[in-house]
Amino acid sequence: MVSELREEYIGTVAGMYYEAGTRDGHTLVGDASSSRSLVSPMGIWLRGKIEETSFDPSSISSRDINDLKDELVKLESFLFQQVKRIPSDTENSTYEDNENFNSWAKVLLSALGSKNWWFLHSPILHRALSQNIMILSPLVVTHSRNYLQKFLFIACAKDFQWFQWAWPGNHQPLHAIMILLKEVEQNPFGPDSELSRNIVDQAFALCNIDGGISGNEQGNIMPRPLTEGGQEAWEFIRRLRARAWIKAGLDPDLIMTREDVLKVLERQLEAMKLSDVRQL
Repeated sequence: MVSELREEYIGTVAGMYYEAGTRDGHTLVGDASSSRSLVSPMGIWLRGKIEETSFDPSSISSRDINDLKDELVKLESFLFQQVKRIPSDTENSTYEDNENFNSWAKVLLSALGSKNWWFLHSPILHRALSQNIMILSPLVVTHSRNYLQKFLFIACAKDFQWFQWAWPGNHQPLHAIMILLKEVEQNPFGPDSELSRNIVDQAFALCNIDGGISGNEQGNIMPRPLTEGGQEAWEFIRRLRARAWIKAGLDPDLIMTREDVLKVLERQLEAMKLSDVRQL
């Protein structure tokens, strides 16, 4: 198990007693809001991130679908518990525990709680899901929308610039965007279609010229070279968006400006910091 301990407690008697106690269920998980705490916000974030990456959908069969949904719910619940353990402010600012990192970690872990639901929308599973796809599809769309929304917060926030080399630098929400585009194409006048189109438009407004959502540094787009095939993938997504917008009677050439989107997202992010990130 990844250690949540602060560096100075790793390998100490107190640290070993704490980890053994939490592993056996005899000790409550630590509160990171105090400078005397054994655990750090960075450790809490890292454990949540490792748990998320350990999720493996490769061996799923049709009989496992309900179990998979239950596992996704459990993972989401665990990550949100990790979010609640990270304090919004801190007594002593260190690289392991500072306000900017803590806010970023809370938003990212909350986003990761919705990230893996895309797998239930995989074309490979459509035949196996049959009638169940009608029940699962709204859940997948909702989680994709939540993931994309929080991804955009990470990409736009000035406080998160230190971390944008990785998010969005090395990560892109392609599955989430594709799921939302397919949904609004198939159901252009659905109850949540306008909301999905608005979030997709915000994502496109934050893309650089070749494609790919990019961070923002002092009003300038942070360079983000695409990997091989990346430009073609984003061009395909642009064509899919245009087709879906035309079906809804909209002009696909009309899109929000990057500046307008940054203002909207900054306001929403500030409101989110004052509430529970799970509710956004």
